[in-house]
Amino acid sequence: MGAKMYEHRDFKGKVWSTGNGAFATTISNFNDTISSIMVEPGYRVIAYEHVNFGGKYKIFEGNVTYVGDEFNDMISSFRVERATLANAVKAEVYEHINYGGLCQQLLEGSYPQIDGLMFVGNDTISSIRVVPGYQLAAYEHINYGGRFVVYTSNTPALGDFNDVISSIIVRNANAPVLAAMPGTKR
Repeated sequence: MGAKMYEHRDFKGKVWSTGNGAFATTISNFNDTISSIMVEPGYRVIAYEHVNFGGKYKIFEGNVTYVGDEFNDMISSFRVERATLANAVKAEVYEHINYGGLCQQLLEGSYPQIDGLMFVGNDTISSIRVVPGYQLAAYEHINYGGRFVVYTSNTPALGDFNDVISSIIVRNANAPVLAAMPGTKR
């Protein structure tokens, strides 16, 4: 199997079962109607707000009785895949201090302009969680410009970097962090 997606909270209403693989939602009566998800152990669902894996995304593992206000009835495409260490969430950014408000889960990778791609938008991040063995480089401007700070552990309040982050790199803690990405001006 892989996952079951439900029309209503608490696994009620119409259900759609799907296996491992990538899917752009093609069943029109399920577009923007999903409210709860059952994910088989060893799998995860990456849900996107737009078709063809576009817009904001959220990762679900396990049984999720409610996808949250920020994603309820907004899922238009998704991927079902085996959960592995390589594709696991490496960091989370939060809208408020002490891990409050909206949360965006991040995979290892580069996010040159977070506005429009995340629930927690440009200049709104106030706390960060980082998986041990990984680092999150936070930049003041888009495309990795301006001041930057590297976080290697959970940080409940960002101090001088509160509400100023515009781009992010998440990578293995042993990888060097660049002050600016090659080819960009600072």
